[in-house]
Amino acid sequence: MKRRRHVSSYSVDYVSRVLVLILIAVVIVSAAVSLYVISLMRRQTIQGFLDTMSLYVSQVDTAHTSINKFLIRSLKEEEYRTALETTDTLELIRAAGRVKTEVGVYMESFQEDYQIFFYNSKHDRLLRPRQAYSLMNRTELDLLNGALLARIEEGASYGDAWEVVTVGDKVYFVKIFEEDGCYAGCCISADSITKPLDGTNLGKDGFVALSTGDGTPLTHEDEIRDQRVFRDGGFSSLYYFKPVFCL
Repeated sequence: MKRRRHVSSYSVDYVSRVLVLILIAVVIVSAAVSLYVISLMRRQTIQGFLDTMSLYVSQVDTAHTSINKFLIRSLKEEEYRTALETTDTLELIRAAGRVKTEVGVYMESFQEDYQIFFYNSKHDRLLRPRQAYSLMNRTELDLLNGALLARIEEGASYGDAWEVVTVGDKVYFVKIFEEDGCYAGCCISADSITKPLDGTNLGKDGFVALSTGDGTPLTHEDEIRDQRVFRDGGFSSLYYFKPVFCL
């Protein structure tokens, strides 16, 4: 006599419930893996941006050091002294033309927003070798010139650090050197400093802002005021950096 083998059978509902549980587990695992990958990519994106930002800050600092050396050297060259001190109109025109050409050639390797200027206190003569009207209108230029002259009256600072000067609703970085009543300086707006990074993809609401060393915002003040800033890590729609040339 043959022994019958007992075969267990399961209902369709039971099998369906098991399959649903397996599917849920697969979905959970997939979601966890996806979140991990997104988190990893996000950290890589942030690190990549920070690396780019650090490199750019280093480039700006190098540019400012180079411009400082040029300004100091220009105050010792005869052509610049003549353009600032001569009382002869024809000599002034010739010297100013040569100064404009030399400054233009030197500044070709720098961002066009940098504005070189020279001033003589005795003759109250302000020379701007680079075209400024492409960057601002006459009213803005007059306000900036007034702020620069006011800063000159306070006396040129020593050292290589550029100073922060507020002009109306804009902020400028300024450096001025002086020798025997002749001044050589350069300025650039804070907005222009961050402009090369404006194309950086920071998501829908992300942007690059500029602050001083103590965290005081110099650009995007309204946006910064409306958002919470994570300064010590983390991920936020707001990014900002502290350039080494800020005070």
